[in-house]
Amino acid sequence: MDEPTILRNSIGIHVVSSIFDVTWVIMVRNRINLIVGSNSDDKLWLNPFITSIFHVIYMQHKINQGLATSQYNKQIMAGTHKQCAPHI
Repeated sequence: MDEPTILRNSIGIHVVSSIFDVTWVIMVRNRINLIVGSNSDDKLWLNPFITSIFHVIYMQHKINQGLATSQYNKQIMAGTHKQCAPHI
């Protein structure tokens, strides 16, 4: 095979891979928003623009944020949350 053919094939594979990547990110983002039940004005909403740039890192950040909120709410409901002294 000559180099232009290899280059064309490589570019074609890259385009297909990019399409699958974007499709995967959109599907996972939509599924997380659905599971969490968040809307575009909620704290846990996965912003489409930021998700498209930071992908998995941003998604993991939002998942961790949701877990922390859930644990905090459980502590409040159980009455085990300790009030912190105000910072002066």
